[in-house]
Amino acid sequence: MDKLNSPYKFQLLFRGSRDGLSGEKFHEICDNQYRTVTVIKVKDGKEILRGYNPVECGPSFTMTLLYWGRVLILVVIVIVKKIFTKNRLEKPKVNLL
Repeated sequence: MDKLNSPYKFQLLFRGSRDGLSGEKFHEICDNQYRTVTVIKVKDGKEILRGYNPVECGPSFTMTLLYWGRVLILVVIVIVKKIFTKNRLEKPKVNLL
């Protein structure tokens, strides 16, 4: 097996087929972890979903299971404490119309 030539160390923290697909188990293993890479293989499909999270996982994260027909996808969703925030965009200095 070829090894990835990288200065980074990768460690498998959570695997649904090994650890179970429960939010409680996810938090037990993944809370207080940061700089995580998520890789998800879609059941009965060829798709691979992936993402990178530079911030620490904690109680503000939740795990949700979505069923699309026969497809089971594990989705990690960030629960945003403030849904509405003040718009900090400035008016354009040039008339765009």
